[in-house]
Amino acid sequence: MRLKPDMRLGPIPFGWRAGIPGGMPNDAVALIRRCWGPLIAPTHSELIRVGLTDIPEAEVGDEVVLLRRSGGVDVSLAELAEQWGVSTYDEFRNILS
Repeated sequence: MRLKPDMRLGPIPFGWRAGIPGGMPNDAVALIRRCWGPLIAPTHSELIRVGLTDIPEAEVGDEVVLLRRSGGVDVSLAELAEQWGVSTYDEFRNILS
């Protein structure tokens, strides 16, 4: 997803230097308060942005989930790799580096 006027955004404090793929797909999302927020391209070296317009209750300090379980919702490594268009091996290797 691309930035739009009047969007409410939140920074996630890691980016491609921490293993997030540099080519973010348009449908990439993060889980916040049991809601899916779109990740906003481009990916930066030290942060990615998430759209919070449709999650009005989101606030500073909320947990942001890209991988694992939160609030009864699971995000597996396979789902994350598929979303980002990479293999599970590559994504696992990125996470460990």
